[in-house]
Amino acid sequence: MLNRVLGYVVVFFFIGAFFIRYVAYFLLRPSFNRKQLNEAFTHDDLLGVASTEVDIAERQNDTCMKTRPLSGRHNTILLWMPVSYIWSIKMSLKRCSVAGNSCRLTTDRRQLDVSDAVVFHFRNKSFDRLPTCRRSNQRYVYLNFESAIRSRSDYPWGKIPRNFFNLTATYRLDSDLTGRTYGGYQFKPKKEFAIQHKSNDWKNYYGINITSKTKIAAWFVSNCKTSINREGYVRELRNYIPVDVFGKCLENPKSCSRERHTECEAMLKRDYLFYLSFENSFCPDYVTEKLYTAFETGTIPVVFGGANDSLFAPPHTYINARDFKTPKLLAEYLIHLSRNLDLYSRYFDWKGKFNLQSSSGWTCKLCQMLHADLRVTAAKSYEVIEKWFFDKQKCENYQWSSVKG
Repeated sequence: MLNRVLGYVVVFFFIGAFFIRYVAYFLLRPSFNRKQLNEAFTHDDLLGVASTEVDIAERQNDTCMKTRPLSGRHNTILLWMPVSYIWSIKMSLKRCSVAGNSCRLTTDRRQLDVSDAVVFHFRNKSFDRLPTCRRSNQRYVYLNFESAIRSRSDYPWGKIPRNFFNLTATYRLDSDLTGRTYGGYQFKPKKEFAIQHKSNDWKNYYGINITSKTKIAAWFVSNCKTSINREGYVRELRNYIPVDVFGKCLENPKSCSRERHTECEAMLKRDYLFYLSFENSFCPDYVTEKLYTAFETGTIPVVFGGANDSLFAPPHTYINARDFKTPKLLAEYLIHLSRNLDLYSRYFDWKGKFNLQSSSGWTCKLCQMLHADLRVTAAKSYEVIEKWFFDKQKCENYQWSSVKG
């Protein structure tokens, strides 16, 4: 028994001596970085979570500033932030075909050094932690699909370095990459088309049963207080026609949650004549999914925003509330259409001429750029991104008021 105890003592002695020597070697050598040792054993790293950009800079300081060749047929796009609509980005890439090549999407910041493009979303505090080193042919993309009015107060813009971004991906048509959170749609002309309105088959007019629509208008809304006071406009409109509000805004709202998306769309197509596509800001080119929700659900969109909607939809497919001096006049026109199915149905004649299709989106165009000459986009930069975003195209300083009518 005594021999066994002595044996254990000897073994533990040698193990302890080895451990002390090992630690002393690292702690006493001049090149040792205590911060690296602490970070090497953080909980995040043990779980395999992506390192912070400070770690990346330290670990890649010898390589990240060197121009590396692209990753061949598979370019890498790094999202420097989480986004709620990442599913839309992935779907866009799936629909994208770039001469047999493809792009790979990642949110792992440890892949910064091998990424061909890095996308920064302004609303996710991704500008609080920026990469400290960068390849010379690596494109940095500014991503922002919110209106300029809502964006101005959301971020301290002075933190963004000058000439940081090579490309812009926003809702504006003058962006390098124009896109929307929902991906986007486009009207594609049909090779053969025929207008159906002469048939007067209101129960099956381009697949829509107009006779089943017994309710005037629906409005799906989540933001109850906007700079343009769209909620005030709808409140006034409800004095003249019934408008069912889905969400938590205004009086007596109804409910149809996102989890019931298919059911909600079927309800709109079956019951409602009009869909209020009211934006939260009056900004050039700012058009959200609200416009296309109406087209997809067999209702007529009533738009209220700052964009030129003729750039996004064919003529006589929507009604612009701003064409009417007052909500009362708009209400009178909607009632007039609801009582004349021939006039009402003309707003669906586009279905005989066009197909509404999902567009490939901004990620596809970015992928195409990555497979082109990189020196072109890498050499370009925006000196002050906020100056381009806020000053080049001004949003309207508009707020609806019943006094103005």
